[in-house]
Amino acid sequence: MIEQTSESIRLISPSNSHDEKANLSEVPLLVNGLLSDDPLLRVHSTERLVSIAFVDEEHGSASSELYFGPLIIMLKSSNEEKSQAAFDALNKIIKKSVLLQESFLRCGFLEISRYNLIDENAPEHVHSNTLSIIAELITNGVNPNEMAQLIPILTQLSSEKDQKKKKISMKAKMIETLLASQGVTCPLSSDEIQELKRQNEEQQRIIQDKERIIQDKERENEQLRREINNLVPEMINFKIPMSVLIKIGEDFKIPLEGTEDQKRNILETQEKDAQLIIRTYKGIQDDIGRRRVIQAGIIEGFLYIFERRELKTITRTILYAFYQLTTPASDEINLLIFQKNPFPGLLRLFDHRDIDVLVDAIVTINNILIAGVHTTPMNQPHPHFESFNTLGGVEKIFSLFRRNVSKFSKDSAAFCIGYLFQAKEIVDADMRREIIAHLKMLTNDPDYLFHNGAKLVLINLAQNKVNRAEIESDGFVIPQ
Repeated sequence: MIEQTSESIRLISPSNSHDEKANLSEVPLLVNGLLSDDPLLRVHSTERLVSIAFVDEEHGSASSELYFGPLIIMLKSSNEEKSQAAFDALNKIIKKSVLLQESFLRCGFLEISRYNLIDENAPEHVHSNTLSIIAELITNGVNPNEMAQLIPILTQLSSEKDQKKKKISMKAKMIETLLASQGVTCPLSSDEIQELKRQNEEQQRIIQDKERIIQDKERENEQLRREINNLVPEMINFKIPMSVLIKIGEDFKIPLEGTEDQKRNILETQEKDAQLIIRTYKGIQDDIGRRRVIQAGIIEGFLYIFERRELKTITRTILYAFYQLTTPASDEINLLIFQKNPFPGLLRLFDHRDIDVLVDAIVTINNILIAGVHTTPMNQPHPHFESFNTLGGVEKIFSLFRRNVSKFSKDSAAFCIGYLFQAKEIVDADMRREIIAHLKMLTNDPDYLFHNGAKLVLINLAQNKVNRAEIESDGFVIPQ
């Protein structure tokens, strides 16, 4: 499954500018992204950092130490995912050109690699990723003589008899063979190994000093992040000109007709438009920008696709862009979206074969319904109930709840029905019993958003005496 939709997801929005200074100011935030526990944030940060490196190389900038230094340190992380994220970024960057390879070596990679490979306490993934980077450097044209200092260590690793280290041994042997084929050899000497160990102790001290420098940089990055978050609204809200927004709305309303080439061009244009919306608004609290999107007719364009196109031609990217307009957004924005009658198209997507599309659809409905809850007294019915129920929406959501597509879709479906029946009896006895039982179970969910949200929904449902009786049937105490 692609990225799991969740209102808690917040990613750095990438810059579309190729201005060198803008790119360099972005590097510290992206390095922090690589250190995140969120795998999607690490992937996003890796892709953006690689892009900056390529622009950096094209402009002939000498700023490579800003990203190579932290990546080299991350490569030896005991956290395998973070080490892998550093490897992925470095692997892409060093393949780009000889200039980037030379910059990489100047940042101390070989010296740190010697320490990594001779350190018996280093995790296997650190040895593996380090050797893979060395192999990539050799095969992509780096001067092999640069690697001569590693041969004693490679020889020692390749002669390892421990079966658990067989993969490392084979990689070391392969690199040794590559170097030998290019005339780079060095006899193994135990004295040399001991000397290397002594040198590596010194290198370890240097590395620790660099790590302290990186920690200082991270503190500076935090300050930079706060400054970015405090940028004037105009710099955030008007990223996309109104003329471009209007064009996107028109693109979405183009019927998928014509020759196969014409259809493919339409789909590609719409996909790029959706990606632009995602990059601009994902994780960004920007009501002014979202209001301009609504004014430009983009919501109607999305709904045209959801309601009329064959489901197999509707990609996750299109719906995910629509979802980004509902969060993080104010109740006012979601009420404006409700006025565009989004539910018929979103409910139709429940029949989509892509589970990610289905999950995004129910979560988007959830976000719109929450605005109705927030703007209505708890002892009054939900303002969207009638328009939603007329479409058979309650039954469709209950059917999704019972399908058990995923925990996330099931929980979201239970919340949606709970919102819709605020202060209103759930007449269907089976629905009442199953939804209330699930919400009561969620009050013990380890995720704060889920267990706290379930308590609030139960309080609103309990405004109806029939619902209250069901909630309290097993001695459950309604939260106050």
